[in-house]
Amino acid sequence: TLRPDAMPILQAVTDVLKAKPTIRRLSIEGHCDFVGTDEFNDWLSLERAKAVQDYLVEHGVELERLQIVGHGERMPIDPANTDEAREKNRRVEFVFKEVKGVILPETVPASKTPTLPETNPSSPEN
Repeated sequence: TLRPDAMPILQAVTDVLKAKPTIRRLSIEGHCDFVGTDEFNDWLSLERAKAVQDYLVEHGVELERLQIVGHGERMPIDPANTDEAREKNRRVEFVFKEVKGVILPETVPASKTPTLPETNPSSPEN
């Protein structure tokens, strides 16, 4: 579920992508905190990215321009074990992958991308 405070950001991203066809590939990258199993966090982070992708497509962005990635808990922006840190780590980031035909370097090697289950693995809410 997308949070209401994310809507202005998602609309701005939609507007930019629609106005700038030179942005040919955008990666939507989901992250989460360390609560839960690795399998659940991989699934959850991918679901976060998928929810954003669905919003963008429903608002007129071509699916072919988007890719989704779930990083699970592997890339925290705040490693502290506090409520505030965990909240910061539950996020989605946008990464430009191709602009005007220039393929930008990868930040995470493809071999590090997890293979995710099709359904929600059992785990505590995250």
